[in-house]
Amino acid sequence: MQLAKTLKADHVFIGELQEDKFSVKTLSYCMDNKIVDGLEYILKNSPCEVVYDGKVVVYPKNVTKIFPLDQDLVNLKVEGYAGIPLFNSKNKTFGAIIVLYRKPIENPDFVSSIITLFANQVANEIEKQHYIKEIETLNKTLKSKIEKINEEIEKNNQKEKMLQRQSSLAQMGEMISMIAHQWRQPLSAINASVIAIQCTTASERFDLSDKNDREQFLQFLDKKYNNIIEYLQGLSETIDDFRNFFKPDKQKELVNLQEPINRALKIVENSMNSKGIEVNCDFQIDEQIELYQNEIMQVILNILKNSEDNFIEKNIQNSKIDITIYKQNDNYVISIKDNGGGIPQDILPNIFDPYFSTKNEKNGTGLGLYMSKIMIEEHHNGKLKAENIENGVEFNINIKNISTSP
Repeated sequence: MQLAKTLKADHVFIGELQEDKFSVKTLSYCMDNKIVDGLEYILKNSPCEVVYDGKVVVYPKNVTKIFPLDQDLVNLKVEGYAGIPLFNSKNKTFGAIIVLYRKPIENPDFVSSIITLFANQVANEIEKQHYIKEIETLNKTLKSKIEKINEEIEKNNQKEKMLQRQSSLAQMGEMISMIAHQWRQPLSAINASVIAIQCTTASERFDLSDKNDREQFLQFLDKKYNNIIEYLQGLSETIDDFRNFFKPDKQKELVNLQEPINRALKIVENSMNSKGIEVNCDFQIDEQIELYQNEIMQVILNILKNSEDNFIEKNIQNSKIDITIYKQNDNYVISIKDNGGGIPQDILPNIFDPYFSTKNEKNGTGLGLYMSKIMIEEHHNGKLKAENIENGVEFNINIKNISTSP
C-alpha cells in the first residue's frame, strides 16, 4: 500500500512465479489504495511475460494496444504499466513487482527508480519468509519421522521379549536426548543467521540505491542463506542417522569395524563435547568383518553413555575415553577405556546381569550392558568383558572374524 501511495498508482501487486512457470500468483495486491484478495493469471501474451524474463519494463501508455490479448489489462482499463523482476539469492527470477495506471504514466523514470529501490528489499523479505517456511516444514517432517520411528520401534518391541522391549525404550530416551544435543547447534546457527539478516536490513547499513552497496548486501544475504541451507542439510542428515540406528539388522554385512564406531561417536559427539569429555581413537586395523552393524553400534553407545554418566556422577575432571581396535589371533578386539575411577570390585561381576544398575531408578534400567552382552556373545559368538584398570575401567569386545573361520 505504501508503494502504491508513493507512486500514485491505481494497482500495485507483488507476484510470485508458480511451479508450472506459466502462471503467477499475487502475494500482495493493492487496488485504489485498498488491499484486496490476490489473483492468479497466465503470463502468456502479457507484459509480465517480459518482466519474468528478467527485464525491467515500463510502458508509459497504450499498453493494452501493445498487448491486446491480455484481457486482464483490458478489463482493468490499464493505460500505463511498469514492472520489475525479483531475483533470489541464486540470481533467478522468482517474482515481480507490477504497477498499473488507468492513465498514462507522467514520470516513467521516477516510477522505474522507485520500484527498483523496492525490488531488492521485497525480494529479500520474500526469500527470507520462504526459508522460514522451509524450516517450519522441515521441523514438521522431522517430527513426523521421529513419530514413525517411535511407531516402528513400538511394533518391534511388541514382538520381542520383555527385557528387549524395556532396553529399546531406554535407548530411545537416550536417542531423543542425543537428538536434542545434535540439533541445538545448527538450530542456534540458523536463528543467528536469520537475526543477522533482520538486523542488517533494519539497520539500513547498506544503501540499496547504491550499486556497490546493493552488491555487498546481496553477497551478505547469499552467504547467510547458503549457511542456513547447510545447517538444514545437517539436520536432515542427523534424522537419517537416528532412523538408521533404529532399523533392525536383517542379516550380517561385511563392513569395516571402524564404521559402527564412527557412527556411534557421531551421535554422542555433541553431548561429549558439551561435557568436556575427550575421546581418542587408535584404529590399528583396516579390515572388513561380517557383523550386525547396528548391534555393534548399540553396544558401543551403551558403553560410552555409561562412561559419560559415570563422569558426571563422580564429577571427574579431565575426563577421557580411549577407543582402540586391534587384531589378536583370529579375533578383532575393540577396547574402550576411561579414567572414571573404575567400578567397585564387589559389584563388578554383576554389571552384566539383567536389571542390575548402579544408577538411580530414573536414569537406569539395568538392561543396557545385559543386552550388549547378548548382542556380542549370542549374536556374534564373541566375548564382552570388563575389568578395572588404573584410574578407570576397560571394556573389551572380542569378535571372531566369521568370514575367515573354517
